[in-house]
Amino acid sequence: MFYDEITQLIATHREDDWWDFKREHHNDKAELVHDILCMANNRARRDSYIIFGVEDNTFSILGVENDERR
Repeated sequence: MFYDEITQLIATHREDDWWDFKREHHNDKAELVHDILCMANNRARRDSYIIFGVEDNTFSILGVENDERR
């Protein structure tokens, strides 16, 4: 199940080649395109994820409900 996979990724308390945590949505489209290209060209050659609403230093789940750029 997708929910379980994302929960397991958050529980690793790290980022990797095929998943990345973002506190909030990008305010610069060039940054978003850069992140998408990095995920698309991952070394693992598998589906990859940009997971929004997760603090990438503490790995706390913040959600995106109040993100103005959502």
